[in-house]
Amino acid sequence: MNILILGAAGKIAQLVREKLLKSTDYSLTLFAREAHQRIKIENSLRETIVEGDFKDISTLRKAMENQDLVFVATMENVEAMENIVQAMSENEIDKLIGIGSLGIYNELPESFNHWNRKTLGSILDRTKEAVDYVDNRTDIDSVILRPAWLYNEAGNEKYEITQKGELFKGTQVTREAVAHLVLEIIKNFEKYKNQNIGVSEPNTDGDQPLFLQ
Repeated sequence: MNILILGAAGKIAQLVREKLLKSTDYSLTLFAREAHQRIKIENSLRETIVEGDFKDISTLRKAMENQDLVFVATMENVEAMENIVQAMSENEIDKLIGIGSLGIYNELPESFNHWNRKTLGSILDRTKEAVDYVDNRTDIDSVILRPAWLYNEAGNEKYEITQKGELFKGTQVTREAVAHLVLEIIKNFEKYKNQNIGVSEPNTDGDQPLFLQ
């Protein structure tokens, strides 16, 4: 399988890349701005770097060639998602995994939702627009993740999920756990396809992320 990672220099993207290299034989295309300065090839037989911007659809088209699945490490801009989807369509790719944000549907418990919306502000509206654009496409089988507030803790891959329309659980989740879930979705895409999933660490309910308290 050939996987295109968009936003490949990001923290979650790098963790997903590491897991894919260790546990699969998939080939990876790593797409990012200034990618050659920000990313170091670990396996020259399985990895290719592409420098580009989501605004540059010609570079996106080229990166999409011969890909089977696209992983978008951050969905904060609807114009970028429009270009990504157009490039996918032109290359006959119909599998996409994307990371959005918790709270875009006001799906959090009331006190946490108030804090989250006050803290993130217009980012939530921009992310919702980008997520909705993909979620409403009938020509793409997508899996959208809405992770809780992210932090790092090596070895902590605990997570629980909620579906779109359900009350969100928890306030935080490790990047390691989100990367682990992305890996599971890539390996078992048919099981998860067309789901919009909230992701959080069990037993972390509260008015704000526990790591901030």
